[in-house]
Amino acid sequence: MKKILPIIIAALTFAGGAKAQTTLFDSSNGIFGYGKTYYRIPAILNQGGKLWAFTDDRTNANGDIGTGKIKIIAKTRTANGSKWSSSTTIADYSSSATSGFDYAHGDAAVVCDRGNSNNMLMMCASGSIGYWDSKASARIRVGKYISTDGGNNWTGKDVTDNIYDIWSSSTTNSITGLFFSSGRICQSAIINTGSYYRLYAALCSNVGSLVVYSDDFGETWNALGGVNALPVPNGDEAKIEELPNGNILISSRTRNHSGRYFNIYTYTDKEQAEGSWGTVTTASIGSTDDTNGEILLVPAMAKDSKKPMYIALQSVPTGKERKNVSIYWKAINSISDIDSPSDFGAGWSETPYQVTSNTSAYSTMTLDNSGNVAFIYEDTYQSNGACYDIKFQSLSLETITTNKYTYTTALDEAS
Repeated sequence: MKKILPIIIAALTFAGGAKAQTTLFDSSNGIFGYGKTYYRIPAILNQGGKLWAFTDDRTNANGDIGTGKIKIIAKTRTANGSKWSSSTTIADYSSSATSGFDYAHGDAAVVCDRGNSNNMLMMCASGSIGYWDSKASARIRVGKYISTDGGNNWTGKDVTDNIYDIWSSSTTNSITGLFFSSGRICQSAIINTGSYYRLYAALCSNVGSLVVYSDDFGETWNALGGVNALPVPNGDEAKIEELPNGNILISSRTRNHSGRYFNIYTYTDKEQAEGSWGTVTTASIGSTDDTNGEILLVPAMAKDSKKPMYIALQSVPTGKERKNVSIYWKAINSISDIDSPSDFGAGWSETPYQVTSNTSAYSTMTLDNSGNVAFIYEDTYQSNGACYDIKFQSLSLETITTNKYTYTTALDEAS
């Protein structure tokens, strides 16, 4: 029965048609409790057409960092391929460590350099201190892992002090705990001040959602807006997307079960990273049991008018609990549709595209080389391990928008 269950699940039909989905990491208990594996927190990136799917292996932990041994593993799928590889370990724990940086690694935030696909970066939470246990004398650690050979080998180090020290001179933000929000680190398609296009990442911290940027592919980071800036004061885990004009959008999980927070950083000088954050707005979309999802802008064309535009996608569970991961969408017709945060507070599809009808939580996505949305998400809660299966779907923009819009390369070529 256990062996045929994935086939049954893959054949299920939901509103919107049959879906081909792949269970990448199976958190079921196994026969009589043997062979159990527990997975959480997916991340995905496109490395020149090759897809990478990351997850926490929490087999030896009871939850997040601070509860036990955790390592980050990954599977890959080649361009135009249909099969995923076996798992490889990206960031391993030390079996002998009783505390410290090498005790555990989780919550992968990943990016592949658009200028050289051999360069890959992963930031993560590390150590034996949990986020909620962080204080000045005992912080949740920050890990940085780099690959310069296309992911064959990864080198990691503890960069905790470097990250916390960003705010050491702040007069308003006293940071005692933070971590990089898992999923997709955003790389600019516009701003390049040296050897790399600029990176952006969202941090969850004790004071709210923070945003950092790097012009040297993660070697050093700075606070976007300065050390006293607080992009989302009541925010939690968040995601970043670059808008077509180069400004930066943050989409944040809330801490009061009220949907998603949005804010925009408007540049006055892109090269010097000068500008200011706007006023946070709230979009009443998603579940009242908050989780993190992904914000993604897709270059598109309206199928009826043939008008080029962008479609914003936001993934979140819907309903009153962690269930029914779905994708909301909204059309961005002109620059006036994205000139203030309030523009993202309304206009989302009333009926989102439902990816799954199961218990489900975190999700993230990226575009593959065919213009499809490569979507990875937590599905089917396993209460015995406080974990989920990690599943993957490839979704066309037509499928998500009920055949109203299609992906186009015209806007990419224009930029």
